Amino acid sequence: MVRFRISAVLFLILCLFGETEWTYHTDINTIYEIALHNSSLFIGTQSGIARVTTDGEVEKFYSASDGYAGVHVTRLVHDGSNTLWYSTLDGYIGRYNDATDRLEVFLEIARNSIQVNDILPLDGDILVASDRGIYRLAVKDNFLVAEVSDVYRQIADLVDESKF
Repeated sequence: MVRFRISAVLFLILCLFGETEWTYHTDINTIYEIALHNSSLFIGTQSGIARVTTDGEVEKFYSASDGYAGVHVTRLVHDGSNTLWYSTLDGYIGRYNDATDRLEVFLEIARNSIQVNDILPLDGDILVASDRGIYRLAVKDNFLVAEVSDVYRQIADLVDESKF
């Protein structure tokens, strides 16, 4: 009982007089992906995405306050309309919005705790390579919704699809 009281008192002292802000200890030096987009280099790291000029200057680091969600960027890729898409290992898929200079994300895959290994924009949809097979996401015009239109659990299912 005395041990619990001492621990509780120490906890309260740390809360009252300790740091008031959280410090994130993630690795921004390990680079997983690189993509050139509108004369800037986008670099995917473990903790976010950096936009770098052709001179090598970091223009901006996109973190949670800029719309970035997830950990460990697994893919940066363009679609046919020059939209830059990203995915993270813990299931987030999003895109860079040129007009707002922010990242936008939809959560359908992340809500289901699916590991995203790769993405491929295809005919207005996105193919998602995951730890549970390949998902085909139908992206809606407003980008707020993306529906899972197909799931391929086995490679044979994907090969049988006449659209590929």
